[in-house]
Amino acid sequence: MSRLISDPPAPAQAAFSVAFAGGERRGGARRRVRLRVGRALDGEGRFLCEATIVDLSAQGARLRLADPARLPATLWLFDECERRAAKAQVVRRTAHEAGLLVSEWRSLDELPAATRRRIAAPYYGAD
Repeated sequence: MSRLISDPPAPAQAAFSVAFAGGERRGGARRRVRLRVGRALDGEGRFLCEATIVDLSAQGARLRLADPARLPATLWLFDECERRAAKAQVVRRTAHEAGLLVSEWRSLDELPAATRRRIAAPYYGAD
């Protein structure tokens, strides 16, 4: 009887490595997250734009944005998966991404009632 499935090939050795000029500036380790939906909110909890959270740490986040032009210098990031919000400052911006420096995380229960209502509304900013 012949064997129809071959053994997988051995992992190849890396052909190159990447070094970043300036080194790592993060205060803590970040982790890549998959399909994590977020919302950028202004200081009053009003919806600014949809975001996909790409990387996340206690002190920061990298976002892929639906509308990066609408992002102010400081904002709240609502993490739908964890049901929490981060007060953050935009420290890096590209055409479709933003890097945030998080100053604090709050659970949904710790947010003002008006902000919780806005987040729970089907059209985000509706009161």
